Amino acid sequence: MKRILQIAVCAIIFWSCKKSETVDKNELVSSNIAQYSFGEQNFTTATFKLLSIPTTKDTADNSAWIVYLYYQTLDRWYVVPGLGVGAATNYRLSYDFKNEHVNFYIDKVGAGEKYEKARIVRIYSRNQQLIGKLRDDPQAVAEMIITK
Repeated sequence: MKRILQIAVCAIIFWSCKKSETVDKNELVSSNIAQYSFGEQNFTTATFKLLSIPTTKDTADNSAWIVYLYYQTLDRWYVVPGLGVGAATNYRLSYDFKNEHVNFYIDKVGAGEKYEKARIVRIYSRNQQLIGKLRDDPQAVAEMIITK
């Protein structure tokens, strides 16, 4: 129970930071989080969209990227990859790094919808660890995360 509480506290600290705020509370988490906003994304007239962010190769490779599309009529954010409004369209995501930019390609299977805006959240981690055989031992993984 104590471990679950520690993981929950770690998650709260991790997700409550603001743009570009460095998190290093009791050495539980060491990340840099940023949010990038984009305008309208109309998938009814395009088979894919390209969203590009200037950055370094290190940041591109050592970050987790989360992409959202906002549908104003329902006042709702949709996570990509996944299904869009009414589950009518399936959106896929891929990205690469070229010319000092990380490029996100959102392509669709289905008719597509018009979203009022898009958002990409970057979570950069300075503390990468290869856990290898630990993947089969959730308790060991939790202890490693909490003690780092």
